[in-house]
Amino acid sequence: MREIRFSRYAKQLEAEKAEFWVYHDQLVEQLHRQRGELEARINLAVTN
Repeated sequence: MREIRFSRYAKQLEAEKAEFWVYHDQLVEQLHRQRGELEARINLAVTN
């Protein structure tokens, strides 16, 4: 019984870990995009 519970818990943790990494990757992608946009604005402001 204890092994079954542990197995379910382990599967749940694996699923949550996968969700976390998907969310993490989305945030990193968003930050890179925002950084690129910000750098473009700064470059435009500096050159004008």
